[in-house]
Amino acid sequence: MGYVMMIVGIVLIVNGIKDYADQSHQKDWISIEATVTDVSSEEDTSSTLHSSHSTYYIMAYEYAVDGETYTGRTGRCLLYTSPSPRDGLLSRMPSSA
Repeated sequence: MGYVMMIVGIVLIVNGIKDYADQSHQKDWISIEATVTDVSSEEDTSSTLHSSHSTYYIMAYEYAVDGETYTGRTGRCLLYTSPSPRDGLLSRMPSSA
């Protein structure tokens, strides 16, 4: 039974890779304009040693193809973190630098 599941898993992985490769080589995508209909934000504050503050944005959008209207939402998009991860590197620089 274990060998059967292993073979099924390998077949699924190979088919998934093939589908991904086919889609990534697609050249005839139709380009259309979309409208952002809503933007919301979520604040995230970590409680680590160097506390940071991140703002995530979620956008709703709408577009039409052949007279049919479609809507969707993005996932959480991180656009800014304060302090930046680079700020910690800069603060460890010697004062003579």
